[in-house]
Amino acid sequence: MDGYLKEPQFKKAMLHQNKILVYVLIISSFASCTQRREKIKDYETDYSEMYREYRNFSKRFVGDDVYNFVLKSANDSLSLWAGNSLKSYIQNKYDQWKTDSLICFNRDKNKCIMAILFRSTYFDYATQDDVKYFYGVKINNKWWFFKGPAIVIAREIGNPSTFEQLHEEAMKNVFRDYLKKSPTGEWEINDSFFNDLTAGGICYECKTQEDFDKVYLEIVNKNWRHKDTTQYLPSQ
Repeated sequence: MDGYLKEPQFKKAMLHQNKILVYVLIISSFASCTQRREKIKDYETDYSEMYREYRNFSKRFVGDDVYNFVLKSANDSLSLWAGNSLKSYIQNKYDQWKTDSLICFNRDKNKCIMAILFRSTYFDYATQDDVKYFYGVKINNKWWFFKGPAIVIAREIGNPSTFEQLHEEAMKNVFRDYLKKSPTGEWEINDSFFNDLTAGGICYECKTQEDFDKVYLEIVNKNWRHKDTTQYLPSQ
């Protein structure tokens, strides 16, 4: 042996090696696609199961009557504000919307986080839909509601997102951190999930619950001082 392959042998060896490489790539690509499909399938199943787990937990925690009352009160408030053309809720007057059926209550049962699902159907040229955080606070035995930030959902083809798709986005981006597993493996409320309502983001100078309550009520009352007069027309 000369210590190296002669040219015909070298070409034959390289051809054989390339064939093996192609086979490996094909198998790897197939396995990767299969794993991706399985991952997507598991991903969707997980969020569906998460919804059931979270909703069942929340309804057991506060009771069916309280749960249903808060959901109805939230919907009634949104319809009232939209009917009175309050500027912050004018989208509820013209676009298709629904309140997601999951409500996340805090340990003291005096705060909750919800989501409003919006299908932008009023303007034909709309290219996105959105999910809005919706907060509830109980002050003097009465529930008050106000909205938070929005999550924009870009459309893939141009057709409005379905409510099922928007619900899935809400589970991924709004609700997923509501519960956590305790050391014993049981579901428990994650207190940090409610930081939006209890931390400096909503009131930097608030020190007591009374301070926060004043801010909550001011947000709600401020809505009534700003009514829409544009008839929701596009800017000229």
